[in-house]
Amino acid sequence: MLIITFFLLIGHNLCANTYRVYGKLRDLDSKQPIEFATIAVKHFESDSIATSMITDSKGEFSFEIKPGEYRLDIRCLGFKAHVETIEVIDKDLYLKPIEMRVELTQLSEVSVIGSSYNERFDRSIQNVTKQFKEGTNDVKDLLSKIRGINVDPLDNSIKVDNAKNVLLLVDGIKKEQAYVKNLPPDRVARIEVTRNPTGRYISEGYSAVINIILKKNYTGYDLMLEEQGFYSLDKSNGDDFLFKNQASANLTYTIKTINLYGSYSNVKTNTNLLVENSKELANSSLVQKAPAGVPNIERNALTHAYLLGADFFINANQTLSFETNLIRSPFSQNNTTQTYNDVFSNNNSNEDFFSQLNNAQSNNEHYSLLSYRYEISEKNKLELDYGYNHAKSVAHNIYSEDNQERSKQEMQSKWNTSILDLNFKHVFDETYSIEFGYRNTYRIYRYLFLLPDVLREKNKDVRNLAYAYLSIAPKSKSKIKSKIGIATEQNTLTVNNHSKNYYSLQPFLSVYYKQSQNMNVTLKLNSDSDYPYTSQVSPFETTTDRLTIETGNPDLSFATKYIGSLDFKLFKNKLSIEPYYSVTKNHISRTGNVVNEQFQYTYSNLDKYESAGVKMSTRIALIPNQMFFNFSGSVFFDKTEFNGYANKINDFVINSNLMYLHPKHKTLCALMLKKMNAKQIQAYGYSSNDNDYLGLFAKQSFFSQKLVLSALYILPVQTGLNYSMKDHFKHDSFREDNKTNVEVLTNLFMLKLSLKLSKGSEIQSVEKKNYKEKKVSKSLF
Repeated sequence: MLIITFFLLIGHNLCANTYRVYGKLRDLDSKQPIEFATIAVKHFESDSIATSMITDSKGEFSFEIKPGEYRLDIRCLGFKAHVETIEVIDKDLYLKPIEMRVELTQLSEVSVIGSSYNERFDRSIQNVTKQFKEGTNDVKDLLSKIRGINVDPLDNSIKVDNAKNVLLLVDGIKKEQAYVKNLPPDRVARIEVTRNPTGRYISEGYSAVINIILKKNYTGYDLMLEEQGFYSLDKSNGDDFLFKNQASANLTYTIKTINLYGSYSNVKTNTNLLVENSKELANSSLVQKAPAGVPNIERNALTHAYLLGADFFINANQTLSFETNLIRSPFSQNNTTQTYNDVFSNNNSNEDFFSQLNNAQSNNEHYSLLSYRYEISEKNKLELDYGYNHAKSVAHNIYSEDNQERSKQEMQSKWNTSILDLNFKHVFDETYSIEFGYRNTYRIYRYLFLLPDVLREKNKDVRNLAYAYLSIAPKSKSKIKSKIGIATEQNTLTVNNHSKNYYSLQPFLSVYYKQSQNMNVTLKLNSDSDYPYTSQVSPFETTTDRLTIETGNPDLSFATKYIGSLDFKLFKNKLSIEPYYSVTKNHISRTGNVVNEQFQYTYSNLDKYESAGVKMSTRIALIPNQMFFNFSGSVFFDKTEFNGYANKINDFVINSNLMYLHPKHKTLCALMLKKMNAKQIQAYGYSSNDNDYLGLFAKQSFFSQKLVLSALYILPVQTGLNYSMKDHFKHDSFREDNKTNVEVLTNLFMLKLSLKLSKGSEIQSVEKKNYKEKKVSKSLF
């Protein structure tokens, strides 16, 4: 409390001789708060603007100003403009609730004063205005226009500040990405981005949460059909001209109090890569090269995904949602074949042979989620989620030399997971609010090893997370806002009736200081957990070749990482610079040891892992409403310590694009530079598993945006880009270097055709009329 008092005193001194004016906006008919309305405070005599702001999600606003007479110019899309005169004398002024009338003709965006982007101390908010929607056809397009967010057209993956573990929500509820990404822009009211999320998201390791807020009182349907193909224009993908193909259909239907949605998609890939590696162990070595220098890793995969969901709006304050997903990867169409010409040396004797490793696998997964949201009152909100996941996998692994089988392995695995989430938020007053909750995760893994020996194994993983956070956001004269809290996590890991318990404390602190409109700074002290994958704890041994085998480590525990950073937002949030430092003493990394004249790869919790660096992102309008430059990048320095050995690396990543939107034809053109193939540190080396490329992207809409044609061509540019993914490992007498050539990305052409059929309207009540009037969205037919 001493720290809080100190912050408040600072804020008081910074704003001396000013008084606070605060109030609330609400709809004249429904009495619901009006959020994101723009308020311009003008001097009464000169009519010049003294300050401006945007109302929050509760319709509330607040500002500090010197004594005098002012005029409030209040505007919001869909409402009639409201003008009110106030006089500030010698004390704070509270305005009674201001009620606005619905406007039948929507305001032009140019009449709205202020920016559609708003930076809060705990999240950033992008209002989806008419101008912001220009040139967009779905949520992916909207996200690509927000600073720090990148959508990769190759795989539709979303990165926030170049981190890929991003969660998508709709109205605060977790949804399947296929549904969220294809939502039409006309249905979206705003987008909220939370970096370094707390609470329930800690145990999942999310780096950011994106919450898509939809417009209320909408009725209609949206059908999206999409076909996307990737084609290799040269022979870098072997004899397969088709590199990848994805087809999908998404349907959303909303009527009165029910929102129904469903989708189907299938993804077919034919990937051929050229891989070479070399291994050394004591007096032995193994060099593996591609036969005739052509692609020798063939990966064929087919996945079917089905989605069905529903939202039931019980009343204005309660929502019940259900979603179920079904994913099928058939055994006959999911296989990887690795072929090598090998040279094995042992004590100066050489042996040449041909080796082949075949892996066939099937996956079947079913996931369901039930969510309940209840806004008990303006000060209390309850959130409840329950999810259940069942998955089954079958894998066959055959290693042969000179067409003679050397080993055969077969494994079946099943796992069941249930997750219970309970979250409660309470607002004490305009300054203090609290959030607390509980999350339980219960997982059971079952393994059946049929070959070479029959072995059964059962693992159980139980996690309990409890957390509480206090937000302090004074609306008086303080420019400082903060959030503080702690989470405690308990994990019981049982492997074949042998249990281990782990505990973790994860503190959180965020202090936000707004120096001016051009600068604000946020101090962040955060923590999260990293859990091992199933393959990392499975004791089943897999033969790779003569020198190496691989197995998991059942004694692995989760890792708790502590992160500190200073986030500087400059030039009205157009530029973010964030130096950071993170440390953990149980980071999970690939390790290994020599066992029976072979090197056995496994995984371990390291003694220490440190990472320091600087992240930066910016979005600049080079030509207003036409040309934009997006950039996000980071430089980092990593260090690990394990069993007395220290390893260090440094690298950088860049993700940027230059976009141009033709003002008349709405043709979008972009030059995309992605340099993400950076080194990821391990205990005894590093790995790189992302891509670099320079591409040209174009998109054009036809027939009132019902039909959209998109194309991407990756240029055959080598200078400054790295088309080799490398793995380097060195421990004692063992060394391995692996190189995967991904030049297949160059001369790769993507063509996507999207068909959108939609019809919808927003139902708004109109004053002094005894009926509901429908306002049809202009972009729909």
